Amino acid sequence: MKQILFYAAVTDVSLFHTQKFYILEVEILRSLGYEVTLSNNYLDFFRLKYDIAYIFFYTKGILPALIARFRLKKVYFTGGIDDLDPDYANKFRYKRQRLLFRLCRCLSKDCIIVSESDLKNVRNVYKNKLPSKLDLVYHAIKINDFSCNLEEKANNFVTICWMESVRNVQRKGIDISLQYFNYLLSFPKFNESIYFIIGKEGVGTEYLKSMIDEMGLTGKVFFTGAIDESMKIDYLRKSRYYFQMSRTEGFGLAALEALAAKCVIINSGKGGLKEVVGDSGILVDIGKFDNLIYDRIESFDQYILEKAHQRILNNYDFNGRLRKIETILNRN
Repeated sequence: MKQILFYAAVTDVSLFHTQKFYILEVEILRSLGYEVTLSNNYLDFFRLKYDIAYIFFYTKGILPALIARFRLKKVYFTGGIDDLDPDYANKFRYKRQRLLFRLCRCLSKDCIIVSESDLKNVRNVYKNKLPSKLDLVYHAIKINDFSCNLEEKANNFVTICWMESVRNVQRKGIDISLQYFNYLLSFPKFNESIYFIIGKEGVGTEYLKSMIDEMGLTGKVFFTGAIDESMKIDYLRKSRYYFQMSRTEGFGLAALEALAAKCVIINSGKGGLKEVVGDSGILVDIGKFDNLIYDRIESFDQYILEKAHQRILNNYDFNGRLRKIETILNRN
């Protein structure tokens, strides 16, 4: 059995078992017959036995890739590339990411790009041309796991965010979503609404709690912490609205899950959200507050969510990504 050393520069290895894109990717690789070892330590690429280095993200992944190539192993990169978005990253981070991406691509057998927006940004790096060793394969979920009945939903809001850094909380636009939630509470329809924020807590949680106190939202916003998959799906099934006000989004896996659970996604349309959610949600310009948000929610056609199901099934189902990853690994 061929062995894959699966790497991401996470600070806590428990994230391999809680972050959905890691969980699903490992399941795909194991389903294809590979023995997968998880690592957040680049030194493992010196001392462990493996055939393939499978690396998430095009930043700190450069170190394990260099070691793997030195040992004549195959290297694959995947994951979103946030800092390759010039509208999000500052000039230094953008230039650094351009250089790192070029190096990662040179070291790899294949870069598995996860969204059209990332592919567009990669094209800009190469003067509007796409080089070899690139494949567009969307992140995916087990869509039918999220099936639900619209009539069973309450007028509650939900979002999913890793909160161990303030930067990630701001990138995900949770601070912006609190402003919108506070505004919507002033309408009778939402008087009894609750906002659930799902995800591992940390310093980002304290940042949000200070905002909640200032806005007088205590008792209206709840942090669930890190919860298991079945509980997360249950929140999505029972809540009618999902906030995804990201300042940038490499793909938008959580938004895809919310769409599969027929939530109305109030979103920024940034990065991968533009293709994942598209016109199946409510698009908001996060650069200015939208005072018409209530009217837009009221006029939203819930039937759109039913029609979106086939689109996401065709493009983002787990089995589709599995087959494409299999083709890539076998080809090389």
